[in-house]
Amino acid sequence: MHPSKQSNSNVRKENLLLSIIFNLVMPIFILSKFTNYFGPMKTLFVALSFPASYAFVDYIIRRQFNPISLFGFCGTLLKGLFAFFQVDNFWFAVQEAILPIFLGTFTILSAYIKKPIVNYFIYNENIFQTDKLDCLIKEKHKEKEFQKIIWIITIVFGFVFFFGGLMNFILARIIIISPVGTKEFNHELAKMTFTGYLVVSLPKFLMSAAGLWWFVKKLKTMTGLNLEEMFKI
Repeated sequence: MHPSKQSNSNVRKENLLLSIIFNLVMPIFILSKFTNYFGPMKTLFVALSFPASYAFVDYIIRRQFNPISLFGFCGTLLKGLFAFFQVDNFWFAVQEAILPIFLGTFTILSAYIKKPIVNYFIYNENIFQTDKLDCLIKEKHKEKEFQKIIWIITIVFGFVFFFGGLMNFILARIIIISPVGTKEFNHELAKMTFTGYLVVSLPKFLMSAAGLWWFVKKLKTMTGLNLEEMFKI
């Protein structure tokens, strides 16, 4: 029902403050303040180097696959490539939508091939006491019901990714109006990055939180355990 156990009990947790600084604050600050000093293209690549470096260093330090960092790194790499080749605004908007839509498709397909990716993001031994839960589910003969809620929450998260891709595309089309490689483009990209966290990331967080709340509620009803007994605390 869940991935094979790994020796992750002593793995260091991600530093949320550093993640925000490297993935949000520094790129916005650099794009907004340094374009006039270093030129549009150099400033853009310096700004993009922060989330890319964070993803790499995070893996080296924690020795753990971080899908969020990987997602950010791939997005940064695509931005860099599209900026280097100076694609037009439409294709830059397409780039903003590619990864979330790909992840949405992959997530939904994983539900149909009986290997839901939600097992790796949510239902794993680092978050839940999976041994205890699996035993209770088996004892109560709730395996089919459990697989159904896993399927539903996987579809929900797939929809969340699709929503993010669509909103990224719309934002890019509205905000990015200047050619790639200009200082105006860098300012617009900084504005889009900040706006995206408000109108894309926040709704995605709320939808994901609602889906997680539903999943935990169903799991609690199914097993009869309270939250302290279900989670690794």
